[in-house]
Amino acid sequence: MSFGLLTPLFLAGLAAVAIPILVHLVRREERVSFAFPSLMFLKRIPVREHRRRSIRHWWLLLLRCLIVALLCIAFAKPFIHWPTEIAGLSSKSRDRIIVLDRSHSMQSGSRWKNAVQVAGDEIDALGSGDRAALVLFDQDTLLTQKLTSHRAALHEALARAETGDGHTDLTGAISRASALLENSSAAIREIVLISDFQRSGVDSTGQARIAPGIQIIPRTVTGGGEANAAVAAVKLARKALGAGDAVELTARIVNTTALAVADTDLVMEVDGQERERRVLSLAPGESRDAIFRLVLAADEVARVRIHLGDDGLEADNSFRLLVSGPTTVATLLVQERSAAPEKALHLREALAQGDTPGFRITSRFVSQLRPSDMDSADVIVINDAPLPGGKPAEALRQFLYSGGGLLVIAAGRTQGSWPNGDQGIVPGRIGPPISRSESQATRLVQMNTLHPALAAFAGTDSGDLSSAQVFRYRQLTGVDDKAVLARYDDEGVAVAERQVGRGRVLVVTTTLDPSWNTLALQPGYLPFVQESLKYLASHVPATHAVTVGDTLDLENYARGLPGYAQTAAALSRGTVTTLRTPSGRQMHMAPGEAFSTAREAGFYEVHVSGGGSRSLVFAANPLPGESDLTPLDVDAFVSGIAVKSSTGEAARFPGAGDSDTSVDQRAWWFLLVICVLLLGLDTLFSNRLSRRVPAS
Repeated sequence: MSFGLLTPLFLAGLAAVAIPILVHLVRREERVSFAFPSLMFLKRIPVREHRRRSIRHWWLLLLRCLIVALLCIAFAKPFIHWPTEIAGLSSKSRDRIIVLDRSHSMQSGSRWKNAVQVAGDEIDALGSGDRAALVLFDQDTLLTQKLTSHRAALHEALARAETGDGHTDLTGAISRASALLENSSAAIREIVLISDFQRSGVDSTGQARIAPGIQIIPRTVTGGGEANAAVAAVKLARKALGAGDAVELTARIVNTTALAVADTDLVMEVDGQERERRVLSLAPGESRDAIFRLVLAADEVARVRIHLGDDGLEADNSFRLLVSGPTTVATLLVQERSAAPEKALHLREALAQGDTPGFRITSRFVSQLRPSDMDSADVIVINDAPLPGGKPAEALRQFLYSGGGLLVIAAGRTQGSWPNGDQGIVPGRIGPPISRSESQATRLVQMNTLHPALAAFAGTDSGDLSSAQVFRYRQLTGVDDKAVLARYDDEGVAVAERQVGRGRVLVVTTTLDPSWNTLALQPGYLPFVQESLKYLASHVPATHAVTVGDTLDLENYARGLPGYAQTAAALSRGTVTTLRTPSGRQMHMAPGEAFSTAREAGFYEVHVSGGGSRSLVFAANPLPGESDLTPLDVDAFVSGIAVKSSTGEAARFPGAGDSDTSVDQRAWWFLLVICVLLLGLDTLFSNRLSRRVPAS
């Protein structure tokens, strides 16, 4: 048996014991005054006593000091650490949380069946005064039955329990189960953890924490010694093929056991139809890549499933993904009619290299530009040309306000009055060209690599533009420092940005051909051009699949699919959507709710109301690490569980992982009751003493 305090800082309040002592040392005036008419006009002068003051009621002083001391000790929350056999003699009350692992890995062999059997045995082992609760967990924790002493209710909740496709989170399960027992007054508080305790179920970045006095009782389950192979991941590579794409899918197949996998089928299905089949064998622990090919037309979206034959863990035999046709950024290139043909040569070549996404270029001269040309464009590039006037100018403004992007390459032919101020398009005011000699050429510095258009230059692998020489550039004045993305070494503005409505405008103050600089000859030229246009077009990379437990932004997801612009617009307006899960459940989402969390593996369907909206489909797969059934050292894991101290920091507590000890925290309640009784006695005796004081 041992003693301890949960919040020892409250002991500092023992200094308040001095308060009753000071009160007793202060002598009160105990005379009863009588009024005499002859003295009513005389000034009253208090009599000062210089006698040494003494304590008259020692036993009352000790009583009050005892009350203060007991209050401080009570708030420090003392506990008594009993051996279990002694605790069992004093009280048989027990609260038990049965925590059952329902993660993806529990579907292997007979693990789930064995785990349910163990949970049933723990329920049957409850005593007459004991209570228990049933908690299921994967990456989330679900309380299926609150603390109760009725075994029938617990068995009924256990009979409804099923496995899922989530990944194991032992750390989170223990912490959340501990929260259910923190306010329990039972003499014995236990967490019975039933799991296969796979190594991947422990978060290396966190530590399980429990409240003081809670015992962890691990129950390890195993089952099935069969070989198991998993489709761990699928990578995509695209190649343009006419108006469509040739997609190459590389599937990584892994044998996760120490047993050989012989002659198993590997099949690719597209929209539920088998397209390709092959047979493979894997040695213990071997991984192998299998390549499949698929041709998709523009705006085509296909559901692809690559799956293996039956083995020890069927849940990891399939990998699902959504593969779409070619995704392109529609680019409208506007030039001056008198410009040389090679003026846009380097720009076109840089965009032609793009594949994820590709760039579809439509060229127009300023004089032939029509408002209808902007209807199908994602981004407009004005390449060293004047600002369009008339109806095209108004259409350009509407294009920007509705969310379009504009790249202005300001050079010698960028003539005309570019509107500034509140009605402006470009940031600042475009001024005359500045020329530098070849020996004094300026260079690009101060690039904001945190900006999406320049993020490719944050590292060293994507080339650089700082070595390019710039011999001529246009002045850009009146630009806010926050809008400047890059400068020249003479403090001139090289790249600047402006928000116009929902759209974005980037201005480059020199050419993107070799006439004014050597930018086009640098390795960073291609990523700069492509990333700038993708940023202006608000391009969202396609999401082929998510992991169970992930939350998907449906609006952004729709923007990454070709042909789903109207669906994305409908979601942004807060339209009503209906979600159909892989198991067939229909879920009506609230208007404006454009997020969905994957709870099971398979294909989800999202039906979006609104004219022209197409239904969304997205795929979810289990976490690949769940296929690794390697167990962890259970004893080391339990002994490493930390106990929450009063300051919220982790602290080891004797017996946190032992089953032969118990902690009683009820002492502070008894101390508070004693304090209340003593306060009553203090009040009673103080009143009696005050009536016995003689009148002077």
